[in-house]
Amino acid sequence: MSASSHGRHAKPRTSTIGRAAATTAIGAAAAASAIGSATAAQAATTPAGTTPVTSYTVQSGDTLSGIAVKDHVPGGYQAIASLNHIASPYVLKPGEKLVLPAGSYISNPSTPAPASPFPVAVNVGNATQVITVHARSDADATVQLWQKTGSTWTNIYTTIYARIGANGITNGATRVQGTDTTPTGTYTITQGFGVGVNPGTKMPYHQVTTHDWWVEDPTSAYYNQMRTDTQGGFHLTEQGADGSEHLINYPTQYHNALVINFNMDPAVHGRGAGIFLHDLGPEAGPTAGCVAVPATTMNDIMRWIDPAQNPVIAIG
Repeated sequence: MSASSHGRHAKPRTSTIGRAAATTAIGAAAAASAIGSATAAQAATTPAGTTPVTSYTVQSGDTLSGIAVKDHVPGGYQAIASLNHIASPYVLKPGEKLVLPAGSYISNPSTPAPASPFPVAVNVGNATQVITVHARSDADATVQLWQKTGSTWTNIYTTIYARIGANGITNGATRVQGTDTTPTGTYTITQGFGVGVNPGTKMPYHQVTTHDWWVEDPTSAYYNQMRTDTQGGFHLTEQGADGSEHLINYPTQYHNALVINFNMDPAVHGRGAGIFLHDLGPEAGPTAGCVAVPATTMNDIMRWIDPAQNPVIAIG
């Protein structure tokens, strides 16, 4: 509480006490001058992203030290006390308006991050190419291609004629093989293949032969990898729980394909294998977990995608 609020006035003292009081007053004035000098020196500039403040209205529970910290007061609470003639024990009244030393400031509220342009959650990382897959219903999806230029993402292509797993999407972290579901999440794309010739992609591309299989046998050490029948290490069958995909048998769907790096490094056996982005085919039916798009769209994607741009696909 300030002395003036009590209406206090000095009473006559003996000369000795008067001299002591005068000495104290001179010392206080010197201290105030020192604080003022320090305040002026610190007040020359305020940091970027802040707003200067010159006064503060006391709230219930406030303390001088708390105000000094909150308003970044040069000289601390002592500077506020000196400037407002507040004596120890620095009692404050709610509603009291304090003058703050020059150079005091408050931090501006942080600027919200710009809204994501993507229709699904994307872990962008260092990607400058993104493919989004937005499930609209159990097996229908919208696929969009996104290109980053500078700091701006631009949607450069959209198709609403994509198909996903017959039973829709599911959490990629808990997916189970054989459920006909497409895993959600963001995955890298680093390789392509196809029964057809390389369509002109920059992505590493393998043209499928009769020897090539995609191992979906959960008992195999090569689970979720491309492997030849001569290399072995898996059951050479497409039937049953231990079956794998003989890629040459799907010349339409796998005319061109990109491997979605789901459940790799390390692969969890039984979570799912062989999740690709591939041609839809004339039947245009749902998949067992892959993402399928019209052949013309797939051809455009193959020519656009560039491993140097660290492409990812995000499914949600």
